[in-house]
Amino acid sequence: NCGAPLEIRGGGRITTVTCKYCGSVLDMANNYKVLTQFRDKYRPPVPFTLGMQGKVKGVEWTIIGWVAYKTTTFPLERWSEFFLYSPLYGYAWLIYENGKISFSRRVRNFPLREWEDKERPKTVFYNRGHYIAAEDPYSIEIDCVEGELSWIAKAYDKIRCWDYNGAGGKSVTIEQSGSEIEAYLNEKLDALEVYNNFKVPNEKRVFSDDEKHTGKKNQKNRENTKSDDPVFVKWLFGLILILAVMVVVSFTLPVTLVDYKGTKNTTQVFTVDSEAFLTQIDLTTSSPAVLDRCILTLKKQNEKIFDLDEFDIRSSDKNLKYTWKHGSNGVTIYIKLKKGIYDLSLKIKDKLPANSSIRLIVKERYARLVYIIPLLILFIVVLLYSIRGKFGNGNGTELFWWILASIVLAGIFGPAILVFIIVIYFISRPFMRQYRDRKYGSDE
Repeated sequence: NCGAPLEIRGGGRITTVTCKYCGSVLDMANNYKVLTQFRDKYRPPVPFTLGMQGKVKGVEWTIIGWVAYKTTTFPLERWSEFFLYSPLYGYAWLIYENGKISFSRRVRNFPLREWEDKERPKTVFYNRGHYIAAEDPYSIEIDCVEGELSWIAKAYDKIRCWDYNGAGGKSVTIEQSGSEIEAYLNEKLDALEVYNNFKVPNEKRVFSDDEKHTGKKNQKNRENTKSDDPVFVKWLFGLILILAVMVVVSFTLPVTLVDYKGTKNTTQVFTVDSEAFLTQIDLTTSSPAVLDRCILTLKKQNEKIFDLDEFDIRSSDKNLKYTWKHGSNGVTIYIKLKKGIYDLSLKIKDKLPANSSIRLIVKERYARLVYIIPLLILFIVVLLYSIRGKFGNGNGTELFWWILASIVLAGIFGPAILVFIIVIYFISRPFMRQYRDRKYGSDE
């Protein structure tokens, strides 16, 4: 209409685009025919502009449209709704009113028919949430339009609204325009976080009175914090510290209490002076035939701790459940012992073959590697989750975490576990899709 350039950013459901220069609403399905115009309309000051990109609820969105509304009765209220588009998650709205920002998506599983049959009740239930009418129904009209929309907006178009407030900053809005009724699920957002995500200039940032009182307007305070997610930082530093201690302990702290070499019956006396770590007992022989002739007994002041041979293990420690495997040359026992003096007896049942050898070693303050590996895996998972935003969003992120879990589990349990993971993946896909629809709303 005016010859100004137009940039189309939305997907296939976009039907109109409104020129920001002349206010013409153009029909994208009919060679950009002028449908209506918004001339000399009031344009409220807002912090967002078309084309801005940012994350909301972990999803990257682009602002492609803007609709300004006002109430039709006194007192006059104005607010703006910015039309969002994501190639993976479709469309949504960013609602801005005097520094307050909310995220809104149309929900198609809301029981509108039941709501109408009950003659618009004062309380509704949706997705296990309880919502109560915030005020009497009210009417609004379109004040200003800019950019792309999935419907035709005209000046002074009137919409009837019902608002229901729920817990956790969530609300449900039901809108009726003519004969069409739609339901939207809204959720309040942290204004500063949204401004940061969309890179809104500081001079355009506006905060509500509540956020001013809680200190959220103070940009320097947020910038001086060590991280946007201090919980994960604490996790990371804690895991790093534990890993470092465990690695140092595993290489430096073990103290050898017994080191016996021979082929005769023997009783070795040793003293345990630390209960912080495990005690390791190693029995190594020259052949399985030699090992099968050994009986190992541990006592503390005539109190038997365990007694084991090739057939059975008799122990007061419930964690000791298995003896050595047939065909093995040795056995390693990890046990947590209290402070005190212990007698470790080695008894040979039968005559040993020629050139036999037996070695018995006891080490105190021992940290098993099997304790360190799960901590290392947990550290990697927490680290990757804390920087998950750098891996993208949507199905790509979901696939990334499935691949990561597959690699970790395959490393622990072997490649055969991959068959089980693949089966679980395809079984769980409908439930994951249903969870995403509840969280972000269905756009089908």
